[in-house]
This record gives sequence, C-alpha cells and structure tokens, in this order.
Amino acid sequence: MQLLIRCLEEAGSDDRITRHGPSIKQSSKWLEYAAKDTHVVRSFPWLIRSLRHSPSLLRKTVVICKLIDLLHHSDRDVTMQTSEIIETIHLKEATQQLIGTLQNILGDVHYSVRQAAARAPCNIGGSTAALLAIKAFLTALGEEQESVRWSAREVLGSIGASAAAPEVIKTLLTALGDVHYSIRHAAAKGLGKIGVSTATSEVIKALLAALSDAHFSVRHAAAKALAYMRASVATPELTKALLTALGDAHFSVRHAAAKALGYMDASTASPEMINALLAALGDVHYSVRHAAAQALGKIDVSTATPEVIRALLAVLGDVLYSVRHAAAQALGKIGVSRATPEVIRALLAVLGDAHYSVRYAAAQALGKTGVSKDTPEVIRALLAVLDDVLYSVRHASAKALGKTGVSKDTPEVIRALLAALGDAHYSVRQAAAQALGKIGVSTATPEVIKALLAALGDAHFSVRHAAAKALGKLGVSIGTPEIIKALLAALGDEHFSVRHAAAKALGYMDASAAEPEVINALLAALGDVCYSVRHAAAKGLGKTGIITGTSQCAARPAFDEKLTVDFSVILRMIDIL
Repeated sequence: MQLLIRCLEEAGSDDRITRHGPSIKQSSKWLEYAAKDTHVVRSFPWLIRSLRHSPSLLRKTVVICKLIDLLHHSDRDVTMQTSEIIETIHLKEATQQLIGTLQNILGDVHYSVRQAAARAPCNIGGSTAALLAIKAFLTALGEEQESVRWSAREVLGSIGASAAAPEVIKTLLTALGDVHYSIRHAAAKGLGKIGVSTATSEVIKALLAALSDAHFSVRHAAAKALAYMRASVATPELTKALLTALGDAHFSVRHAAAKALGYMDASTASPEMINALLAALGDVHYSVRHAAAQALGKIDVSTATPEVIRALLAVLGDVLYSVRHAAAQALGKIGVSRATPEVIRALLAVLGDAHYSVRYAAAQALGKTGVSKDTPEVIRALLAVLDDVLYSVRHASAKALGKTGVSKDTPEVIRALLAALGDAHYSVRQAAAQALGKIGVSTATPEVIKALLAALGDAHFSVRHAAAKALGKLGVSIGTPEIIKALLAALGDEHFSVRHAAAKALGYMDASAAEPEVINALLAALGDVCYSVRHAAAKGLGKTGIITGTSQCAARPAFDEKLTVDFSVILRMIDIL
C-alpha cells in the first residue's frame, strides 16, 4: 500500500495512468480501515507517514469526501479517530466542506468528540484553517471539560501569521483574561506567533500587563511574544518592562526577557540595559546567562565598554558549554578595534575547549578580530584545530586562516590549506578553496593551481564553486591554457552557482587571452536557464571588449527581462544599436 501511495503521488493528476481512479479509491478505503481502529496512530504509522508525504493525493476529491463521510459516521469513535488522522497527516489545505464539518463537530454533545475536533486544525495549512482554530478556541472558552480547553490551547499555539485578522486578534486579547492560566498562556503564545503584524498599542499594552501575570508560564509567553515583535515596538515602556522581567522569580521568564532585549535595535542599548544584561551573566540558570551573552553580542560595537568585554571574558569560563559558546560568539562581534591582547589570549585558550561548539565559536571569533601574519601565535593555534575531530571547527579554522592575508611569508598556512582541500567534509574543502583564492597571483604556485583545478571536479557543488572563483581571481594575470580549459568545462557544470563562477572568472581574463573558444562559450552561456549565469556571461563579454567585430551576438535575443542593460551594452559594442 505504501508503494501504491508513493506511485499515486508521483503520478500527480495524470488520470491516463492505468487504474489511476481505482487506486485512489483503494487508498481512501485504507483511511476507513484506519479510522475504525481504536489506536490508529499506533496501528497504522506507515499509512500516516505515507499520506503526510503525499500532498497531491490528499487534495483528491475522493480522499476529502472519504474524510468528510468518516467525520459524519454514526460511531463517535470513528469520528474521533478521523479527527486524529486529519491532525496527524498535516493537510496542506482543506476544502470549505471539510472545514465546515469539523466546525459542526465542535458542537457535539460528547466532550471527547469536541476535544478531538478542537485538535484537528492544528496542522492544517491556510488561513481558513487558522480561523477554524480560533473557532475551536472560542468554543472551548465556555467548556466545562478541561481536556477540551487544553486541546484548544494546543491548537492556538499552532496559529501563524496567516491568522492576523481583527477577529482573531480580538479573540486572543479576550483570552488573555481567561480564568485558567493555560488559556492565557496559549493566547499570549498565539499573539507572538502571529508576530509584528499584531503589534498595535492595544496588543502591546495587553502583553505588558501579562508580564505581571500570577503564573510564570503566562509571563514567559508574554515575554516571548514581545521578543517575536522585535524592534518595531521598542518603546521606553517596553524596555522598562523587560528589564523588570529580567529579575523575575522564574528562570524561563528571565530567559525570554533577555532574548527579547537582544532582539532590540543595537543602537538603542542604554547603559541601564547593558548593566542589567551584565548582571544576568551571573544568573543561577544557564539559559539566562546564555541569552544575556547573546544579547550583549548584538549591541552596537561602540557601546562594548571594557566592562562588557571583561564580563564576557569571565563567562568564557562558565560551567555550561552553551554559555561559553555565546560568550565566544559575542567577543567575535566586538570588532578589530576592541580585540585587545587579553581578548585574543582568551579566545586562543578556548580553542582547546572540551565542547566542539565553543571551539567553533572561538575559531570564528579569531577570524573576525583581525588576525594577521603578524600574530604567529594565532596562526599556529588555528593550524592546530584544522585537524579537529569536528568538521565545523575545521571549517571555521580554514575560514579564519583565509582572513590572515595569506602570502609567501606564511608557507605553512598554504600547505595546511592545500591539505584541507582533501578533507572528508565538503564545507572544509570549500573554506580551503576560498582561502586559497585570496593568496595573490605572486604566491600562486603550480601546486596551488593544480589543487584548485582538481577541486573543480569535487563531488560537492559548493567546493567546485569556490574553486572556480579562486581560479578566476588567480587567472586574471596567469590565464594559462590549463586554467581557461578548466573554467570552460565548468561552464557546463550541473549546478548554476559553478557555471556562474566560471562565467565570471572568464570575464576577468585579459582581452588578449580571449580565444574564439572563450568567446563562443560565453555566448552560449547567454542562453543558460539561470539568469545569474546569463548575467555573468553578459557582463564578462561587456567588460573585456572581446566581442568587437563578431557578429555572433546578433543571433542572440536583444531582450531578457533580467538582463536588458547587459544585452544593450553588448549590442552597442558591435554597432547593432
């Protein structure tokens, strides 16, 4: 049956396929078998999985009608099981009739049926389903059965931006005053998920009030909602409320408040905010320290006082790796001007951290703080972690080394990057190729060129792309037949980014190196399916002046909605316009 469903999904709407109609009916019959099983999700996991990955099959009228019929079944258990199926198969969209049927079931006399119907809209896509979720919530507000109210709470948490209608907002604001904390929590969560579009003065006022709710989960949801709304509502009143929430009794509220402060416009960071976040770096709960370190990493560099830097350096020794990671990241964002010897020493120390994410953040930070060939101790440390057991650390190290101004004075760096071109992980090979592209023509030894040419045949497109870019930078003056031949071959690569890099690289070549083969290849690239490749080819032909006197462009279209300007340049050059 799984194979049949997969074949039907592959066939899509092609009704010409033999037994297409009967096969769809057979699939819908299995829905009926499942709905009549008391433990549908446990008994038919394969069916749920297959249908979840078959959106076109779930749009078929036969399937939708079968679901509606089962919802109308005289046996309440079948109705409940069908509601559960609808919840778990993640319908991308639903017909008005199916939505209407679920809405009617919300009025069933039996609470367990209402509960199942209240949960069903959770994973249905589209604004209509979102409004049904609100309807389920509205109905549940008057429920005596807490289980139904709880189901509605989960539905409410699934609402997204598509539900940002006045009726929805009004309902959620009303729910913020519900007697039960779980409903208030769900309402605040719903407002946050809808996002910036709900950030009216009325909504902000209600969420600020919810920051003082008696239950921590409501305060937490309100702080998170305010975080989702970002800097568009960063008023002094809001900032003050979030700073107060940083002192909340429950860690989850303090954590959400710190995150919300981190989302605010970096240029608005007041001394009061910075002091509060510095204090939060000493919080008893790791998640608060982590959020505070992240927030401090987002503030304007000009406000990164020595006190802030000292506090972040201290947190590099935190017992929790996630806090150390956030501190290292924050230090990487303070800029070259603030990268004191003390900062560099501290980052070098955590390059040997027990957790890979800290080593990764430290390598990244060192790459951003202005490492150069004049800091041999940094280069030695980065070379050491090029052999790290985790690919992400090796990748960050290779990227950082690429920013050191690699030159003939650092042959050990070039050797290490050449070795990294053979790394087991593509991201490391990509970073190494990118770094080698920055070494300069004078340092581009035959060994470097040979390695980059080999990388043009890498299994991963991102490595081939980086190699093509690197060769383009080195080939401006070198322009050897071997490089040109390799770049011409790359113009036929299966991935557009590689073709784009190759076309761009060929455009960098000196006009004197433009053989007819190069001209013809770039002309052919003007017909590429990807606009970025056509753009690079057109710019390349326009830059070098290599097409003067050729009439081959006359056969090319004079209009491309993405490239009108470039084609005009080319046509002018051959006196067609």
